[in-house]
Amino acid sequence: MKRAFVRSATGFSLIEVLIASALLGFVLLSLSQLFLQGSLEIYRAKNKSLAASLVREMMEIIIASPYPAENYDGFSTNSSPSTSNPVKEDLLRWRRDVMAFQATALGTVSVLGSSYRKTVTVHLDYVNLGKEDHMEIKRTFSTPSP
Repeated sequence: MKRAFVRSATGFSLIEVLIASALLGFVLLSLSQLFLQGSLEIYRAKNKSLAASLVREMMEIIIASPYPAENYDGFSTNSSPSTSNPVKEDLLRWRRDVMAFQATALGTVSVLGSSYRKTVTVHLDYVNLGKEDHMEIKRTFSTPSP
């Protein structure tokens, strides 16, 4: 009588270990891509939030100023305001804040309208992860006629 040789099968074969390792590597690679994309989106959102804060800051400065909005008209962060402008310090502070946010950012202020109704626009162009982006706020002011 021949005796059958039976081996106990404990453990994994080499092919099973290789397949499991490949699957685990694929899953980890996919997860790392998700984390990378998530961190890029967080950075993009942070820049957008900072840009919104900067344009809001300038609009609040204009609203709170005791001087007419026309003093802010035509200002650009790539040029200096005239020394005779009474709001020169406000403009220089905003310029410094914009440059601290991003050296290549360009902020502009424009004021359009009649003496009784003015539209103030604060605009900021900046680069967000290699793509040009912008933020803008417009506000219309009406003053009672005399």
